[in-house]
Amino acid sequence: MRKSDWPKFVKLIEGADQVTAGQERTEEGLSFMFTALSDYPYETIFRAVMSCAKKSKFHPQLAEIIQEIDGDISDKSLIAWRIFLRAMERHGFWGSVRFPDPAYHYAIDMMGGWMRICESWHTLTDKELEFRGKEWRKLYEAGLSRASWDGKGGTVMIPSYFPGYHEWNNKAAGYLEFIPPVIEIGSGAIVAQEMLGSGNKVPVSALSDGKGGLDGQRETEETCIGTENKKRAIGRGREGPLSISEIQFQTGIEREEN
Repeated sequence: MRKSDWPKFVKLIEGADQVTAGQERTEEGLSFMFTALSDYPYETIFRAVMSCAKKSKFHPQLAEIIQEIDGDISDKSLIAWRIFLRAMERHGFWGSVRFPDPAYHYAIDMMGGWMRICESWHTLTDKELEFRGKEWRKLYEAGLSRASWDGKGGTVMIPSYFPGYHEWNNKAAGYLEFIPPVIEIGSGAIVAQEMLGSGNKVPVSALSDGKGGLDGQRETEETCIGTENKKRAIGRGREGPLSISEIQFQTGIEREEN
């Protein structure tokens, strides 16, 4: 939460207290609760307090609210992890993707970026995959409160989408007319490139219905195949193939310059 959330937080707790039984809270107690819960977004706290009030006839307590939130976040991160794995299987190293909320992007960015993760993931053992999954989920959970599309309110501004190798390579080779579309994971919608620069949420008008195939995969493949046939550029940079470390290094420079 932010400091600006204090008035509505107080109203929320006082409202819950009016329909439950317990000792009257002091301003010091409310301030302590607010500080203890400050790592969570207000919307998450609102849902947790409402849930506590429905389950118990007593005032929602700090420990109960946190338990309610952590359980909810754990379930959410597990679902997000499965969506992430499916996206890697379907689009992987080659496709440009955008996930449903900034927390995905926070976790991916903190673990090295989309292409680097996709390149290394298939080499992991089951035990290593389980370990990396726990790491990814912890970062995702942190990103729920720390990350945003615009970086406002003291949050971390994350990439609006992750380019795949086809896009990176075609841009590097100067074949801008053959840039594959960005696929929105979950909806399968195709996101217009020009709507991604600001880092804000993409308006509905910028999305197509993704009729090119499952999650837009067929249209992406046709764009890439067209580049290969016409320019013979897929898999090469300006001076030959590049390693992932070179791609990540150059992408990092571009981000810093922007």
